[in-house]
Order: sequence, then structure tokens, then C-alpha cells
Amino acid sequence: MSEPSRSRPALPWQAYVAATVLALTAAAMVLVFASGGDSDSGPAPGDGPSVTLRDVQDDRDPLDVEYTDVDGTTGTIRDFVAEAGTPVVVNFFASWCPPCVAEMPDFEAVSQGLADDVTFLGIAVQDRPEDADRIVESTGITYDWTRDISGDIVGAAGVIQMPSTMFVSADGTVEKVQGGALEVDRLRELIDEHLGVAG
Repeated sequence: MSEPSRSRPALPWQAYVAATVLALTAAAMVLVFASGGDSDSGPAPGDGPSVTLRDVQDDRDPLDVEYTDVDGTTGTIRDFVAEAGTPVVVNFFASWCPPCVAEMPDFEAVSQGLADDVTFLGIAVQDRPEDADRIVESTGITYDWTRDISGDIVGAAGVIQMPSTMFVSADGTVEKVQGGALEVDRLRELIDEHLGVAG
């Protein structure tokens, strides 16, 4: 004859709280390790959030790496700078990067304010054409933009954070590559500091 089943005694509420805290801590640690976990790989303080990319060593000059333009033609940032005849602010963005999308209206505002002195170029990184089109339309940017479908330009520029911004002088020199999202005031400061254009 089998013994009657016995119900387990209920766990005290403290045990449930402890289990929940442990589970949340473990989940947070997984997120930290998945995103790199190294505080040196993140953006500098005050430069906003970012998405970390795989670090790909590329010895090419990012200004000479070809991109595929919106209409299917190819070009280079160096050609774009020469045609613009002004310093150029290159903003690397992607639809899969929420901080990129969040900062784009600020880039539009600064580009409008400095239209006579600085040219802006957006580059959609490893994005499907329809997704890049959608983000450009929803954020309202009016400056030129193109595509880095393979990620070769960001690799050559040493970009490991998205968004990132590259400041290029009118003579075709990369003055600075800045990782992390930027707001209007910080973007204007960097343009003044690296391109000599006060906003």
C-alpha cells in the first residue's frame, strides 16, 4: 500500500524575493557581458548611449572606401567633400540603432543652422534600403545620405559605436571620429573644436 502524498510546506515570502533578485542580477550580468562589459569600450561620459559594433581592423582610408548611393551609383566621402567645398560632418546611423534615430533630428537642426559653412552626410550602416528610407523619412533629415551596406566604411574609420560621427575638414582630412549619440549643443561644440566653424 502506497503512502499518502504529502504537500510541500509553502516557502516563506523572503525566499521568493531572494530568487527574484538573483534572477534579475543574473540577467543584468548577461546583458553586460553580451554588450562587451568593458567600460573602456563605451562612449565617453556625456556622449549619450550607443550600440557596440564588432571591432574590424581595416587599414584603408575611410574617405576612399566606396559607398552605394541612394540611386544606386557609387562614390566616396573624399569625392563628396571635394564637391561640397566645405568641412563635412558624416553621421553613421542605422534603423536598428535606437540612439541613432533619436539623435537625427538634432543633426538636422544643426545642419540647417550651419548650412552655409558645413555640409552634412548621413551614412546608413548595414541597413536594408527600405529600413534606411523609412528612418530618413520619419526623422525628417534633408541633408544628403548614402549607404554603407557592407560596413566597410565604418570598419576603415575604426567605428565600434553606433551612432558615430566623423568630422572631415574641407581639405579632406579626418579630424575626429566621435562615438556616441550627440545633442545639438555638443554637436556644435565638436564642429567648432574640430572644423573651426562656430555655431
